[in-house]
Amino acid sequence: MRQAHNEALRQAWLDRITEDRLRELNQLSKQETERINRLRTEVDSPTEWAERAEQAARERLQPLLDSVQQVGEVQNKKSSSFKQQLLEQAADKSSVNADLLSEAILEDVLEGTAAAVWALERERGAEAQANRLLQEPTLESMLLRMEEMEKDQEEVRRRFAMISYSDPLLWERDTRTQRKSSSSRPASPQPIRLTKPAPRPSTTGDIVLQTPVETG
Repeated sequence: MRQAHNEALRQAWLDRITEDRLRELNQLSKQETERINRLRTEVDSPTEWAERAEQAARERLQPLLDSVQQVGEVQNKKSSSFKQQLLEQAADKSSVNADLLSEAILEDVLEGTAAAVWALERERGAEAQANRLLQEPTLESMLLRMEEMEKDQEEVRRRFAMISYSDPLLWERDTRTQRKSSSSRPASPQPIRLTKPAPRPSTTGDIVLQTPVETG
């Protein structure tokens, strides 16, 4: 920025010098015109007058023209150099800006990726913690489990008491049945009689087949 300001000041100085040289050139031109007019009145031959006027004009104007030409060349060189410097600075700034932009974009991408990974890890940690809390027994679930165990134990005690109370009655009833069966005497066995049916007479006659005898 400071270099550009200095270059602008140098350019303004060159422009002022050029304007001064042009002003001097115009003044010399006016003086030369007056001198030429004066020579016209003094010299009779037009050829001699033209040669003297041209020689005098060249002698007076040539240094000024050389100075103006040098100033113009310096100005052109400075201008082209200044333009080249501006272009180089713009290219450098563009390259730097592109690098900065790339770095900024890369930083944004890395920050976004890191934030996404951190959020994912945090979500996974919260989910794992929730699963552990669900799997771990809570006070309420432990109390409910203890109540269920107490109910089961009470049911077992009740069934055991029922079995204990019912067993003497069952034993007494079985004893009475055994006593009744032992007091009654068993009946004597009945004899087994084996009979054979008598043959029944046949009511049909016997038929005898014989050979026929011829008579006569």
